[in-house]
Amino acid sequence: MSYQQVAPPAPPPPPAPAVDAPIKPGRRWYWIGGILIAAGIITLVVLIAVWAIRTSDTVDKFARFRVPPEGATQPLDFKKAGTYTIYYEWRSSFTDPDGTKQNIDNSSHNAPSQLAIAVTGPSGPVPVTTDVDEDITFSFNDKLGRAVAKVEIPAPGTYEMKVTSNATAPFAIAVGKGIISTIKPYAIIGGIAFILGLGLGLTCIIVTAVKRGRRKRERRAADQAAWGGYGAPPPPVPAYPGAPAAAPTWTPPSWDAPPAPTAPAPPAPAPAPPPLPAPPPPSPPGGTPPWGPPQG
Repeated sequence: MSYQQVAPPAPPPPPAPAVDAPIKPGRRWYWIGGILIAAGIITLVVLIAVWAIRTSDTVDKFARFRVPPEGATQPLDFKKAGTYTIYYEWRSSFTDPDGTKQNIDNSSHNAPSQLAIAVTGPSGPVPVTTDVDEDITFSFNDKLGRAVAKVEIPAPGTYEMKVTSNATAPFAIAVGKGIISTIKPYAIIGGIAFILGLGLGLTCIIVTAVKRGRRKRERRAADQAAWGGYGAPPPPVPAYPGAPAAAPTWTPPSWDAPPAPTAPAPPAPAPAPPPLPAPPPPSPPGGTPPWGPPQG
């Protein structure tokens, strides 16, 4: 009897991998977060630049007059009521109300110790307070000044300002709205824009990173489950008629495990006894020896 050897069937195909669908949320949210942060920073910078430009124009429009060492009195026209700041300028270039060009360059950056300012309005003297922050200084268009006093103008009109001091060199007096008050709206709007941009941008980036990381871990777990896990043995190949027996597998010994005890050898069999001697042949009848010449 003979048989025809049949080729073994092909192993089953591996499971089809999952379709690489795009992970959500997409990477574009990283860009959106970065754009929001950049928008907040740019808004803050632009507003600061706008404030600087407008403040420079405001400083140029301050009312100014030159004060020699002996003092000076100058009429000033206030178009609006409110609080005005008085500045001591040690360097300045301007045109006096009477049309005279003035260039002030005083080596003393601090106001004279005996600086006195008095303001008189249509209704009489107006209080002048020196309760100001002397650290408030400005430097715009080659005009350098420091705040020295404040005056509350009760109503629009023409007021007279008298300045005396113990200065030894001319200086300038400038009057205008406080610089710090002009920066508040820009600082508030710019700060809100910066905080919103930074907060929303970081939120987009962090949430996107967390969600994408979770989706990737879930996809890896699904792929491992489809393949049976990393390191899983391949499925056995079904036997076919007439196939030889599978070769025994060899398991490498563990170097840390003690050697397995060997079975004792069976005892050697006892030697066989020697064979017994064969008996002699029987004698012929009559006592005739079985050899010799034949008898007649």
